[in-house]
Amino acid sequence: MTIEKPSYLHNEMRRTDLAWADWPAIEEFLRNELICRVAVHDTPFPYIT
Repeated sequence: MTIEKPSYLHNEMRRTDLAWADWPAIEEFLRNELICRVAVHDTPFPYIT
């Protein structure tokens, strides 16, 4: 099964040595991440705390 990368995930900001391309797993992780509470716009990418 091939899943296309969601448009809100930018490869330019990813560390190539830690690249994780399992997009459904990434989305599930972020959805379940309780410490991820605030996204602050920091052009060109958001900063999430």
